[in-house]
Amino acid sequence: MSLENSPDLWRSALPRLKPDGHKYDRGHVIVLGAETLTGAACLAADAAMRVGAGLCTIYAPPETALVYRFFKPYIMVRECALIGTFVHAATDPRPLAVVMGMGVIDVDAVALRQAIFEILALNRPTVLDAEARNGCAGN
Repeated sequence: MSLENSPDLWRSALPRLKPDGHKYDRGHVIVLGAETLTGAACLAADAAMRVGAGLCTIYAPPETALVYRFFKPYIMVRECALIGTFVHAATDPRPLAVVMGMGVIDVDAVALRQAIFEILALNRPTVLDAEARNGCAGN
């Protein structure tokens, strides 16, 4: 078997869609949106949908929620004034993956670090961007 990156290499690893399937069968990705640097969260949410997530929700500060809402109509947006709201959303059994860290330079470092540890303790697939990892420096 060739190890060349082609559909033959990974096709068997992809789930088969069911005609009676539901969006939650394909997974729900939640993304923490930043207050000022909005582009990376938008791109991460769009990528999640493009690779097959059933739905994706960006949790955004009220000040920039409109920016996220205008990005792509198929990406849901929830206003989230506190990072604790995002952590609470991650405890819902339906979200299957969590993405955070893109542009969150305006989030309190202690609150961000605590949120990261709480989300990692949930033991679900999690993507931490550089800003999230920077928030854990020294820990």
